[in-house]
Amino acid sequence: MRYLKLPAPGRPVIIGVIAVLLVFAWQALTVHYNYSGNWTALFCTGGELRVPQSLAWEGVYVFAGSSGYDGQFYHYQAHDPFLRRGMAEFVDLPRTRFRRVLVPGAAYLLAGGQDRFVDAAMFGLLWLSVFLGTYWTSRLLATLGWNAAWGLGFLLVPAVFISADRMVVDSALAALTAGFVLYARGGPPWKLFLVLACAALTRETGALLSAGYCLHLLLQRQWKRVPLFAATGLPLLAWQWYVEQALAGAGTGDSGIAYNGPPPSLHLALFDFRSYPFPGILDW
Repeated sequence: MRYLKLPAPGRPVIIGVIAVLLVFAWQALTVHYNYSGNWTALFCTGGELRVPQSLAWEGVYVFAGSSGYDGQFYHYQAHDPFLRRGMAEFVDLPRTRFRRVLVPGAAYLLAGGQDRFVDAAMFGLLWLSVFLGTYWTSRLLATLGWNAAWGLGFLLVPAVFISADRMVVDSALAALTAGFVLYARGGPPWKLFLVLACAALTRETGALLSAGYCLHLLLQRQWKRVPLFAATGLPLLAWQWYVEQALAGAGTGDSGIAYNGPPPSLHLALFDFRSYPFPGILDW
């Protein structure tokens, strides 16, 4: 299979740096003016749930009367990605959350397993995802004849600004999706393989990229490449087995935390219509 030659990365690098500076500036301002300089507020920890005593020294910002948001669980996971310190007890759906290991696990490793550095590593990885997503988007647009500066549009992807505000892992998956589209059009196969494997470990929905690409290869009758890219799902399967073994004694995996969101089944969630406090057509 012949690949398109990708443009030089010079200008996309600058655009990626600009995107990171914009996100950092916004976060710094909102933390300073809304949360008295406490950066842990961006994990959106709810006062209705318990905060691990082992993290009391962090002075975690707690939103009173709230159940918080997903970022609080990824925060706990980053302090215990290998399920050795009992953090699963404070996570709503441990079997689901802990298989999304790429970002929390990478933060733990970057911090050298030191709790005092984990939060900084989490923020650093968010900014890295913003950089890579913008960089890859800029390079992709350049291949299509667009001005690379349009890559800043990556910041408008809902997953990106929600991640900046709530510290969830969706920005990383959005970035890897941009990388997938770029390297599926050109570049060495190992980069595409790495992006697909990382996407599946970021969120299980990332495995859909591998499935879609394998289907594309089948339709193009590139039979020999199918097993290679199907193997991008193996790290996820191996990690999921590890999580199941580590949580074997945890019953159903509900951890006793009330969960009021959509059912964990994707099939059921599609038909579980939520009601929002908006009028008429907006609620629909």
